[in-house]
Amino acid sequence: MNDDKEKKKGRRTRVEVKSIMVTMVTTTTKETRKQKELPVHKLIILYIIYLILAIFALIYVFGSPPIGSVNISQPPLPPVRQNDPLKSVYFGQGCFWHTQYDMFLIENVDTQYFHSRGYENITSLVGYAGGKYTSADSGYVCYHNGNVFTDYNKLGHAEAVSVELSYSKGADTIDEQTLGQFKLLVSHFFEFGYVTLDDGSGKRQRLDPQDRGPEYRSVIGIPGGMKKNKIFYDEIVNANKEYNMELIEGKGSNFGDVEGEFVVYIYDSLIFPFYRAENYHQFHTNDVVQRQVPISYLQDLKNIQQKIGRLASTGCPETKGAGFLAIVNGILTIFSIIGIMQVLLKFYSIFHKRNDKIVNTEDDGDDSGDNDGRIKYETNMKHSTQKNNIDNNNDDATKKDDGSMIEVVVDSSSS
Repeated sequence: MNDDKEKKKGRRTRVEVKSIMVTMVTTTTKETRKQKELPVHKLIILYIIYLILAIFALIYVFGSPPIGSVNISQPPLPPVRQNDPLKSVYFGQGCFWHTQYDMFLIENVDTQYFHSRGYENITSLVGYAGGKYTSADSGYVCYHNGNVFTDYNKLGHAEAVSVELSYSKGADTIDEQTLGQFKLLVSHFFEFGYVTLDDGSGKRQRLDPQDRGPEYRSVIGIPGGMKKNKIFYDEIVNANKEYNMELIEGKGSNFGDVEGEFVVYIYDSLIFPFYRAENYHQFHTNDVVQRQVPISYLQDLKNIQQKIGRLASTGCPETKGAGFLAIVNGILTIFSIIGIMQVLLKFYSIFHKRNDKIVNTEDDGDDSGDNDGRIKYETNMKHSTQKNNIDNNNDDATKKDDGSMIEVVVDSSSS
């Protein structure tokens, strides 16, 4: 019997020691974690810095105009310019591929005013116009390639087609031939560039309504604009009488020119100049409107234009597709959005915990007497539970050991 009692005492002692060690380790771990945690005010400062960086990244990717872009002070110089800005007009009504083919046909077929311009004399070129900004470092205006600083849409431009008119008496004099050429172009623009909706509204819709956004808005650019070039503007009004589309003085998409349908923005082509697009956009298939074009247009005309130097490099990437920078921008966007959400959740967690602490402190101050009674009650319950689990032994030494064990456990748990 004595041996059994001794074994039970040994087992109880080992359990008690393990319990004390676990309690001490847990307490030490908690204290270590508290020491490693940064103060709340420092965490808030770090989260604010991270939030600012994430917002700046989103502005970099989606900002319009891009950070660092500059106002256009004059029409672009060669090799970007191939048509003389003082003698040229531009038209845009959605994707520029089919508009270029329409303008080419007028130049190539009309005998009265354009005298059936041959492939060497065709001036129709696709590009970007109607914006007030250009990239600060290079002065380029380019298609979507991942470089936000040269993106034509972010810089406020629309897709357009430039045509150089014949000014036999100089750029300051609009003669009969010049006016006749412009009449043909603007009449075709309103008559064949849109379709009337069958909903009874009479509104004229672009041939490619699936292309949405201000970069596909309808534009007409004339030297001097609607206020200074009354001759050309009157012809625009006359060509539009039958269709009654709204004519608005253009200011650039960064300044409110964002209607993609049913209106036409009129620009001063010297203030909102034309920038020729990349070569792979020139004399392109008309995929968007699903129209067949002859192989001579796609190959022969383009080859001749290249040989005579009209398709010299614009400085923009001559590759289709988004490119590496676009992928980087996409990843940057994803991480920025996730980061902003995490920071907001952290802020909520921090301030929610602080509010809970304030409420708990107030409750502790009001119920201090009840808390003291509850602590005494819980301590007595722990003490009685420990005693019930111990074998009935009247040994004074065992009672002292039990009492000391209970005191250690109680002290550890209360800490």
